[in-house]
Amino acid sequence: MQRLLPKLPAFLRLGLLPRLLLALTLVGVVPLWVIQADRGRVEGALRQQVLRMHALAARSTAERVEALLETE
Repeated sequence: MQRLLPKLPAFLRLGLLPRLLLALTLVGVVPLWVIQADRGRVEGALRQQVLRMHALAARSTAERVEALLETE
């Protein structure tokens, strides 16, 4: 059977333990990179949600004050 990938030079070939450590490191670090990249988007969405909630609370309070002033 013919190899599809070229044979690596000896200094690039890793033993079992270094390959295992590299795999475990990638499994631990890649999710952190994904979280870091996604954090900006989530932060923007939360900021928009807070602004909408404040605007809703302000409108609701204004309507209640208006209703209170109209009844007096």
